[in-house]
Amino acid sequence: MAAPASPQLSPVGRFERFLLASDGSEYSDGAVREALRMASKCGARVRAVNVVAGGDAELYAMGEQLITKELNSARACLDDVHLLASSAGVAYESEATQGNQVYQEIVSQAEKMQADLIIMGRRGRHGLARLMVGPTTVRVIGHARCNVLVVPRLAKISGQHFVVASDGSRFGDTAAHTAARLAKLYDSQVTVVSVTRPEHSEERRHEARQIVNRLISFLKQEGVKVEGVVPHGRPDEMIVKTANEKNADLIIIGSRGRTGLERVLLGNTSERVIDQTQCAVLVVK
Repeated sequence: MAAPASPQLSPVGRFERFLLASDGSEYSDGAVREALRMASKCGARVRAVNVVAGGDAELYAMGEQLITKELNSARACLDDVHLLASSAGVAYESEATQGNQVYQEIVSQAEKMQADLIIMGRRGRHGLARLMVGPTTVRVIGHARCNVLVVPRLAKISGQHFVVASDGSRFGDTAAHTAARLAKLYDSQVTVVSVTRPEHSEERRHEARQIVNRLISFLKQEGVKVEGVVPHGRPDEMIVKTANEKNADLIIIGSRGRTGLERVLLGNTSERVIDQTQCAVLVVK
């Protein structure tokens, strides 16, 4: 059940400082490309980090030469990104580092620079057989205090169409604020979606329509071209279906926040949306 629709929308953060998490593999290509494109549009500065995984004992066992080789390779990849950033006129800095837990190092780096946005791929080169969202990405989303943009390898955010999902909570409100900011930057039309399940009451469906109408009103006031839908089904499936029907290149969805658990649960909907879609997903805190 969604929370009752509130009369006002919650505030939204800045888009001035981006942390780009790259492992130098093909799975980071989309994240690198879109981080620089968005930074150029927003006037943001980018700090890129490449984290070599492994605890101290593991690295000691690997040997000093292998450690040096891994870090040098990471620095070379970041230097390549620097060339792209310079060409795009984006302020850029980078660091190759080692961390016992990759996600912890990414989150720590984001907090140190007070990042507004973490940008990363859906999975990394160490994702092995798991073809969808990797555990590092899931954990970063769960533990980070800022927004996280997940970009599959071939995804491009061109501003063709954005989908913003809301359940009427303050997380959905913040997603709508973010959608307004990005829609104006990319000159994109937005579809607001609030999903009800087939077993929900008519009262709940009426509430979902109110949520959609409220966000449509807000986005129109912001000068955004917007429409809304209230589909019935499993939330993640309906959000992805709407994005596919609209040929959307970005889904914006609220997060329920973080927990202290090692395996962070995003509220199944967010993780399943990232798993299923081929477009970028912005998880808003």
